[in-house]
Amino acid sequence: MLDYDEFLGGAAEVDEAVLRQHAAILDADAAKAFDIDTGLNGDRGAGNQQLVRAGVGVGILVDLETEAVAEAAKLGYIPRPDFEVTSITFVNGAPTITGEVFSVIAKIKNVGETTAYPGKVALYTSHADIVEVGDTPNAVKATTQSLEPGQEMEIEFKNIKAPGEGGPHHVRVLVDADNAVDELSEGNNQLPLFYFLNNIAVSISIQGSKLTLTWNSNEGQAYTVRAATALDAFEDYIPVGSDGLDNLGYFHMPATPPYNTAVIDLDGANARFFKIRVDNLADEAR
Repeated sequence: MLDYDEFLGGAAEVDEAVLRQHAAILDADAAKAFDIDTGLNGDRGAGNQQLVRAGVGVGILVDLETEAVAEAAKLGYIPRPDFEVTSITFVNGAPTITGEVFSVIAKIKNVGETTAYPGKVALYTSHADIVEVGDTPNAVKATTQSLEPGQEMEIEFKNIKAPGEGGPHHVRVLVDADNAVDELSEGNNQLPLFYFLNNIAVSISIQGSKLTLTWNSNEGQAYTVRAATALDAFEDYIPVGSDGLDNLGYFHMPATPPYNTAVIDLDGANARFFKIRVDNLADEAR
């Protein structure tokens, strides 16, 4: 208990716990000052003081009527790190069909006051709600680099398989997944990113040097064939040796329900992996 008899002009005590409760908020945002109810009684009544920041772990009580200032109160506040997932980005575009393999990059930033390791970073392929204790991630990475205050790092999750159910989904990334770090705030440890999956299955057949891709198609959609030499490096398919015009047969193909087909000459493909992207016919940018 801290005695503020001289400041208040009467017998009264302020609970240190009340001050510490607000210290973290003050230190996280130095511009904040707010009223607190100290439970004091007297001529000035209760709850008419304001706690303002005087430095890390230091607060000053100000009487709102007389603006008299008490001596600085040591609040017992311990500076801590604070890790935030600031962004999630799909590598080479979001997945568009069920079961598709994709990659994401998440950015983690220390918005706290001390240097620390962010701990484990977890990824969930479909988690619209806040992660709760017991929820099982689809992938986990352990960080090996500590972050100073204001410093940021990138975590890449490669070759993640999308869910097998079509419809809306949310990739969610959670930092300090084991809750092993004592942080200023836990509320910014996770972030979702929306994507939509179509119930489309692709079959492959090969005859000689010809590769045939066949998939179920839906009215109003369009499709682009993508190719890659590695799973995390897909690009819109352009046959080797073409002037680009041949790509028109594989780019933004209107749906021809119930199926669409693309035939690729493997002799000029220069690729090991192929997949279909679902486009929007109204998307002029594609």
